[in-house]
Amino acid sequence: MKITVKLFATFREYLPKDAINAAFGTELEEERTVQELIKTLNLPEEIPKIVLVNGRQTEEDLALHEGDTVSIFPPLAGGY
Repeated sequence: MKITVKLFATFREYLPKDAINAAFGTELEEERTVQELIKTLNLPEEIPKIVLVNGRQTEEDLALHEGDTVSIFPPLAGGY
């Protein structure tokens, strides 16, 4: 199963060297959840994450499907 992964902000340090514009394709042997994908990517478990699948915010227990695009952000803060 092929999916696209996009990592943002401080998670960019976990990108493979061949990633283009913070995105890379990856192939999973079988159906996986977002949480299992995050473990595969070696992202720190202790840092909360904002996860979008195909542009919609989701929980980490969502099952992924062929062609999905998963965007992962660290916590965001800002304002004044």
